[in-house]
Amino acid sequence: MKIVKRLAGLLTASLIAFQGSFVFNASAKTDIKCEVSYSTQYTYLTLTPTDEDNVIRYTVDGSVPTENSRLYKNRLRTKKALTIRVAEFDENGKKVDAKKITLKRKCSKPEAVITKLDEGYEVTLSTETDKAKIYYTLDGTKPGKDSIEYEGPFTVEKGDKVYAVAVKSGWKNSAYFGKTVIGDEKEEAKAIQKEYDELTLEIHEIVNKERKKAGMDELELDEQLCEAASIRAKEIYESYGHSRPDGRSWTTVLKEVGFIHCFAGENIAYTEGSLATPEIVMDKWMNSQGHKDNILNDSGSLIGIGCYKKGDTVYWVQLFGERM
Repeated sequence: MKIVKRLAGLLTASLIAFQGSFVFNASAKTDIKCEVSYSTQYTYLTLTPTDEDNVIRYTVDGSVPTENSRLYKNRLRTKKALTIRVAEFDENGKKVDAKKITLKRKCSKPEAVITKLDEGYEVTLSTETDKAKIYYTLDGTKPGKDSIEYEGPFTVEKGDKVYAVAVKSGWKNSAYFGKTVIGDEKEEAKAIQKEYDELTLEIHEIVNKERKKAGMDELELDEQLCEAASIRAKEIYESYGHSRPDGRSWTTVLKEVGFIHCFAGENIAYTEGSLATPEIVMDKWMNSQGHKDNILNDSGSLIGIGCYKKGDTVYWVQLFGERM
């Protein structure tokens, strides 16, 4: 990837940091917004009222929320299936919206260890979800309960496309794992990097088209910001959010790559399957005010883009910045 170096003068404004996140299946309606995300141990629920002056109250016992029910303050989490009833109240105590939300745990995406044999390759599948079953295919089609059930290591040939899904009763199926057996590790790494570079350039092109429509200057790809964005893309697979897996702020990654900033902003997202394209994720970012504000912000002239693919899920990161 050819990185174009910025020649313009540097800003000296104080630090401004914008943060945005997007989960593809979040509600787009003008009601209580519900964002569900998953980790190995928990299912998380983030709620946003229709008006910032309103409050959300909730119950977990099946009763209808009232003004005296528990006040929603921070993201909720659960280790088991849970039905939550939520209601939004305005400053006069009037209920303006209500929802019933059923949360399920989600199986962890299968992982694969591929070992070269004298003839062919041995594939070992696993998932972190206890007692989950794994089903797989070898032709690149999405597996289900009618597919081959994994019972132990199996042998494949170079070029086979191994797809797998973890399934457990009462849980949501995992995201799909997908991998084409290439054989040579260097060849495989080269193919993956080429795909990431192409996705990065597509995102960059769409960003600048949107800025051009808004009458703004284009953003230039910055090598250090791209390095930081690639690190963050892997991190949001481990722990989705603007805090890094160890709890530190996302901005600490900028210092690690040597990008000393006076302005920085971050957009994150993940999309799956046929929705895992630059066009889809950019469309959703542009239809989310916080993300759009970052993309069309005039405080910086640089952008870094990173992506990380696990199975058919792509984790996306945009970093916006200006050096001191």
